[in-house]
Amino acid sequence: MTKWIVGIIPGAIAAIVASLVSLPLESPDDAFLNTGTVTIGALIAGLAIGAVWAALDGKVAVYAGLVGAAFVAAVAIAAISESQLSGSFKFVVPLAAIVFGCCGLLTPLTDRLLVPAQLRLGGSGIALAAALALGLSLAGQGDAESGHLSFPEAKNTPAAVATETIAAGTAAPETPAASVVTASDVQGVTYTVVAGESKLTYTVREKLSVLPSSSDAVGSTGTLSGEVHLDGAASQITADMSTLTSNQDRRDDYVRSRIFNTDPTVTFVVDDLSGLPDSYQPGDTVILEVTGTATIRGVSKPLTFNVQGKFDEDELQLLGTTDFTWADFSIDPPNIPNIVQVEDNVHIEVLIIARPS
Repeated sequence: MTKWIVGIIPGAIAAIVASLVSLPLESPDDAFLNTGTVTIGALIAGLAIGAVWAALDGKVAVYAGLVGAAFVAAVAIAAISESQLSGSFKFVVPLAAIVFGCCGLLTPLTDRLLVPAQLRLGGSGIALAAALALGLSLAGQGDAESGHLSFPEAKNTPAAVATETIAAGTAAPETPAASVVTASDVQGVTYTVVAGESKLTYTVREKLSVLPSSSDAVGSTGTLSGEVHLDGAASQITADMSTLTSNQDRRDDYVRSRIFNTDPTVTFVVDDLSGLPDSYQPGDTVILEVTGTATIRGVSKPLTFNVQGKFDEDELQLLGTTDFTWADFSIDPPNIPNIVQVEDNVHIEVLIIARPS
């Protein structure tokens, strides 16, 4: 009577193990392949393998062959999907091995346990609920990218100095008091943006048609250049959007070939950084709004960033955030009918690391 549920407990065990293993793996698409979908897939596999075992009525060799064939089919599908969903193979294969291994081995063992039917039914229900609760609760965790940027670790903090001196086996020197920076100190100084250490990220909400909820799509580039002046001269930051990358090649191809195919260079020009303090203590953070002119695909519009700035030794660090809509710069949202819909708001974060030329 309970033969049809023999695969639920093995499927639940496989789902819990696979969902935990999937967390550090790099998912090719966090909205489509996450702990929630891994859990559901494992439970379905458990039910299917349980049904096969029940139907074969103890024919172990045939059963093992069918489970092995199903695993091979999963590997083949992952390999085929690689062309459309880069990273599928490395993500799917280890999880498929866990699911088919657990279900294939545990299903016959579970069936042979001398457990009353009601207890087996109740245990299956508990296992099913536990697996679903864990998998769905962790669906937003793991390797999902974030567009949030932060200042790099300070170079000359007491903790950093202590770590260096311990490693060197020397006594910690006395940390001299930081010199106050005044307007005359930055007069005529050009701070040049350091490519590779500076970074720009975008974050937009997207909704895949096959999923019930939306998720963040995040892309980034470290190809930034430009100059920053703190003495009233104009500053300009440039980013090469043809180098934007995310966790999905299809998205990147669309952005490069459909949005920035003719003009991939984005610029932000500030005529004068106003609102700066007369003097500044290195290590402190200055908060201000910076309004300039952003030019994207030949369309120039005023844009305001919320900026935090500070000095770390002689290095200027700026962290800015802003939001705009696709329509602000006459860009069609990257929607694909029946596949993905993108929300109007675009969130940008920029970390600028600049040093005196």
